[in-house]
Amino acid sequence: MIDMYVVVRPAYVAVHPVYVVVHPDLVHTILHTEVPTDHVEVLCGILGCGKSAMLKHIELNAPRAAVRIDLSEFDPGHRGDQGPEASVGAIQASYLQFVRLLEALIGRIGTDADRREIRELDLSVRNAEVYDARIIRIEDFVDERFRPLDPIVLADAWRNAAGDIAHKFATRWNAMTEDHGCFLLLDNADDIADQEIGLWIGELVLSLSTTVVVFAQESDTLLSTLDQERTRITRISQFDEPTVEAWLCGVSGHQPSSAMVRQICAASGGHPAVLKLLYQLLSRRGDLQMSTSDPVFDELVAMRSDRRRAAHLAQLLVRSVSIGGVAVGDDIDELMASTLDVAAVPRQFDAPLLRHLLGPKTVSGGQVRALLTCLADFPFVEDLSADGSRLRVTSLVRSGLLELMRASDPDRFADLNRRATSYYRAKVSGSKNTSYGESFVYEDPAWQRNKREWLVHSGLASRSSDRSQVIRDISLVFLDAFWWWGNYVHFDFCDQLVADLGVLAGQHRGPATGQNRALWDVDILPDEAVWPELDQLHGALRTILQSYPLRSAKPENADWVSVRQALLQVKHLCGLHRHGTGRRAETLKGKKRRLAALLDIFMAHTYRYAHPADTQADFYYLRALRLLPDDWNAAWVEFELAQLLAGRTAPDPTTVEKHFRRSSKLIDEDDEELAANLLLLRADMDWEQHRHDIAADEYGQAVRHAYLFHGVERPDDYTMQFYIDVRGRALNRLLELADHPADALDCASRMAGAFPPGEIDRDAVLGAMDASSPRPFQLARALFPRGPESFELGSLQSPFMDEFRLRHDCLHGESLSSELARLARR
Repeated sequence: MIDMYVVVRPAYVAVHPVYVVVHPDLVHTILHTEVPTDHVEVLCGILGCGKSAMLKHIELNAPRAAVRIDLSEFDPGHRGDQGPEASVGAIQASYLQFVRLLEALIGRIGTDADRREIRELDLSVRNAEVYDARIIRIEDFVDERFRPLDPIVLADAWRNAAGDIAHKFATRWNAMTEDHGCFLLLDNADDIADQEIGLWIGELVLSLSTTVVVFAQESDTLLSTLDQERTRITRISQFDEPTVEAWLCGVSGHQPSSAMVRQICAASGGHPAVLKLLYQLLSRRGDLQMSTSDPVFDELVAMRSDRRRAAHLAQLLVRSVSIGGVAVGDDIDELMASTLDVAAVPRQFDAPLLRHLLGPKTVSGGQVRALLTCLADFPFVEDLSADGSRLRVTSLVRSGLLELMRASDPDRFADLNRRATSYYRAKVSGSKNTSYGESFVYEDPAWQRNKREWLVHSGLASRSSDRSQVIRDISLVFLDAFWWWGNYVHFDFCDQLVADLGVLAGQHRGPATGQNRALWDVDILPDEAVWPELDQLHGALRTILQSYPLRSAKPENADWVSVRQALLQVKHLCGLHRHGTGRRAETLKGKKRRLAALLDIFMAHTYRYAHPADTQADFYYLRALRLLPDDWNAAWVEFELAQLLAGRTAPDPTTVEKHFRRSSKLIDEDDEELAANLLLLRADMDWEQHRHDIAADEYGQAVRHAYLFHGVERPDDYTMQFYIDVRGRALNRLLELADHPADALDCASRMAGAFPPGEIDRDAVLGAMDASSPRPFQLARALFPRGPESFELGSLQSPFMDEFRLRHDCLHGESLSSELARLARR
């Protein structure tokens, strides 16, 4: 028999006055644990077995402050990407979620000022370990001229930042909880356990000496990240008959018969969550004597899974309520059951989405708000907001509802997902992302969320006939985002897309490969639902994320072969391999054409960066240009091709010039980044021809445009990195002249002249250029305006932006196209 007890709340506490607490002796022990403590509690058990109920009970009955956190809300989206081989992107994503978690934790026991302190700590450690120390320092860029920066160094920088902020957080947390101690209750640890953030949390909790820490999880994944000698594990299984008997006795106040116990145990499968729902249903029906003749028992026994049983009981429960604001009639039961089914389709929902899924003609705005309020009262619906406006159905019931719907009414399942697809498509249809300015929408968090939901639901709604289109849509959104941002600095949106794709793939696996299915059992998964191409696409996009090196310095020894193979697999999955040779690709239209162009651009990268002399890169660039319209994308490809050709031994100046001129002609007037790159290319060419004075002017103008790039939208990681890179390129040239001080001073003066008045401190410049101990940072400050600090990113109100606005008017001159055209004519 499993130890447990039942808590019966007063009837006025919502509609679910009962919850089960298993292992009461353990709960009692946890509640009375004295601090400091030297161990961590870990509760392991299947979904719905009562782990969360235990945490809630501890939270409600704790003798001192208790903080309960759902770790699934801090999932970086890089499952299994952990340890020495973890990608830089995965580690950075874990760091960002780790900081979010620490801020949420401190906010639960402190004030807004304490949350701000965590944000300031984040900025401080990023400056110390990442921005200023390893990832985007001027010194690093100068060093990369001689030795490409190893990705391991970048990974370690983020790990060191996580270690620093964890140490400072622990010190602050222990001080805040020193007098009375605290309980820290961490639910759904599985969602982060096999990622870097899981390792960091495992280390962090052992340093919280004033805190009783309790984890809840399904698998043992987290255990490998914890100190085994300081971990106490409790495994929670399903209830046996004696436990069910004790539970029924505690709830109903009378001793049930042996036959009733057997019936209840068989109907619930001994699952605590199902048992609770069954009791609530019988209570509502006034059938507390629990007659074994009730047909619900036979219905539940026939069910194949706990998920299905929980879902069926939830449907019966919602049929038994009355709803304020909705006229009661013969169809009210069906309306409530339908509403629950509809609510299970999206990952979370609000009133507008719920009404769209039900159909605007089915319910009014007032009625849907009443339905939302009613749903929020059930124990299988979670409130994600402070006011009940944003909800989600719990995992056990949601997965069961979708499993039943998919098995019994696949057309309705597909139709509801199509409705969700149309809802989210309307949310993102305002921009076609064709112009340079429109592409900034990729950085909008609300747009990102809606785009992700659109892709997920389009995948769930797809028929065999339109699956290729879904594959292409996912691939295009990913590659567009990777082209816009992710191939240069880490872009969370790309990670999130790949994580969503992994979930979608898991819901379409067949018997041979199915693992951890989220929605339905493999034995009821129809043949037409099996979709192995999703798994293949997930693997390919994940490889690109993990293997493609970030920043401007792309090392030849990166795993370009893996990136190339992944791109070719994406091309094949999208059905574009048939257009791979000759001019057949040019017959493609619309999204297919753009997707093919993006694939060609990245294929060109895999050749040019691995072997710059390989003319296969030229082939892919030229084909991409034939596929792209004459817009800002083509301008960038023309630049990349010109840059590639110019860097080869004995380049053909006529060909280089042709692509340079075309890029200059196509440039978008707001594209300060491309303007800076074109000026860098021209400066490099002039420098190699020993026209140092002209080149120095051009390097200075390139830095000017990189500086102005901060103001196109607002400063961010990307613009800060780019400004560092461009200044680094210019400083590299000056350092080549360290043994020729007169020439160096002339070039330095010309570079600084791009920022009026352009005067320099000659002694400071020469001192920073000392060949025996160069100081690039000091040299940069002597010649150019400073860039933003990490705490100034994302804001238009900062000391940096105040300085930027003062300089802006005098730095803006002629249009970009005119400036570059004049340069091309020279």
